[in-house]
Amino acid sequence: MNYFAVVIFIISLCSQIAFSQRSNSYFNPRIEWLTLEQALKMNPDDVEHLKLKRNKTNSVPPEIFNFTQLKSLSISGMRLTSIPEEIAVFQKLEFLD
Repeated sequence: MNYFAVVIFIISLCSQIAFSQRSNSYFNPRIEWLTLEQALKMNPDDVEHLKLKRNKTNSVPPEIFNFTQLKSLSISGMRLTSIPEEIAVFQKLEFLD
């Protein structure tokens, strides 16, 4: 996948997020956010909401790309220098923070 396709995907994703924020799980207190440690103990297809801990890491842990059913991903606080192309595996992603 080339860089242009990733940029288009992210723009499309941001547009979808803007329209779905009212019903978004991030603002729903009934949704339980999982840490990476918790998610790794589960069936990857059952992980829908993942919150990575704030750290000084400048890359996304490769294990998260096994969670293809993610609807919400919080990576705020991470010092990312780029968004990996693999983010395209999250076809159901509605919220990216």
